Amino acid sequence: MSKGVKEIADEAKKIKDEEFARLSAEKDELEKAIMEELKGNHESALKELMDLKDEITNLKSELSNIKKLGQEVINPEEDDD
Repeated sequence: MSKGVKEIADEAKKIKDEEFARLSAEKDELEKAIMEELKGNHESALKELMDLKDEITNLKSELSNIKKLGQEVINPEEDDD
């Protein structure tokens, strides 16, 4: 009977080890997929941020030009210097 219990225990350990290995591989694949998705999200967010920065720079330039034009209209004699 002792031999039968040992065989059952060995088989249970083998099944447990195989299941652990399978779950570990699934975990690794899931982590990899999540990291790839996060990397894509990061790159996308960074591009959007850079686009916003460019847009803000353009708006600042437009505002500066509008201010200059406004000053020229209000104080046209300052341009004659």
